[in-house]
Amino acid sequence: MKQDEWISAEQACAQLGVRKQTLYAYASRKLLRVMQDPSEARRSLYSARDVAHLAQSNRRPRARADVAAGSIRWGDPVLETRISGVHNDTLYFGPARAIDLAQSLTLEDVAARHMGVAVLEPPDVGACAAVNGAFGTPMARGLAALADMAATAPASLGRGRDALAKDGAKVMAHLAYAMTGRTDGLVHSRLAKEWGLDQAGADLIRMALVLLSDHELNPSTFAVRVCASTGGSLAACTLAGLATLSGPKHGGVAGKSLEALRAGQAGTFDNFVTAQAGLRPYSYGFGHPLYPDGDPRAHAILQALDAPICRTVQDMSVFLGIPSNVDAALSALTLHHDLPADAALTIFALGRVAGWIAHAIEQSQSDQIIRPRARFTPTE
Repeated sequence: MKQDEWISAEQACAQLGVRKQTLYAYASRKLLRVMQDPSEARRSLYSARDVAHLAQSNRRPRARADVAAGSIRWGDPVLETRISGVHNDTLYFGPARAIDLAQSLTLEDVAARHMGVAVLEPPDVGACAAVNGAFGTPMARGLAALADMAATAPASLGRGRDALAKDGAKVMAHLAYAMTGRTDGLVHSRLAKEWGLDQAGADLIRMALVLLSDHELNPSTFAVRVCASTGGSLAACTLAGLATLSGPKHGGVAGKSLEALRAGQAGTFDNFVTAQAGLRPYSYGFGHPLYPDGDPRAHAILQALDAPICRTVQDMSVFLGIPSNVDAALSALTLHHDLPADAALTIFALGRVAGWIAHAIEQSQSDQIIRPRARFTPTE
């Protein structure tokens, strides 16, 4: 196609009458072709022909079932939340930009903010030690600890925000102990001590935890809200989130991203891409339906890291014609500091638990059950 047959995100949104988030969802569902803007690597262009065709299709009346089916796959918003959201390529935590808050806040600070309380009161440290009887990977220990808590934790139904926030602090403490083996200090400090990082490394972990603390209605958060809508305990809700995060299409992307970045370091990324022909680049750390012009979380982490590995990420991005996302940034952090292979998933899980608990509280306070309908297609 000629260059003038590709249009900007703003032009596409105007023609379609949608917000950027919806435009990104269309692209993710392969309804629109996307290319990198040759004059600006962090911007994307959209096929004018595809936009015109989709605009014409959107003018036709759609069945309610089709609208609902589209909403559940990177489509239009289906739940209201005050906790976080993406607007104009920017992640917001409440009214503030996430990248601004990540410059100085700790995970504990932003957790209190997400939960709508003044401060997150740390629970008795001794109570945490009793749940760390699990073994294996940090993820395995985290799942076991939450399952143990969920067996006896009180239901969230009918309880006030302050009481639930105290439960949430306890859940965060139990999970942090289970996954790090430490009870000394803030979460980023525990991870830094466990991995032998200096103060600069610890501060980068702090930033990453805050940036990952919430991301509107992602799969694990949706699972948390479904559990909370039934009145489940915060431990049970968080267990639902962690189990969902463990999948290779969610938190598990970090493992494949690490493999991709190692190939990039070795100069064999082209072979890696060929071998992964059945996977979208999103599955190994590049591209994001909500951020076609680049994931701001990835940009913040890579900019702060400022290491040779960041150049490798940029070269891989140019090769694909797609910006990196936060999984590639976490992999770069992992390789630069020689962290354990599952470090990125550990950071992701311990950061996101703050948002999960906030969403569970928010859903619980709404007193509404989440119960979508299925489209039944019987076979003969």
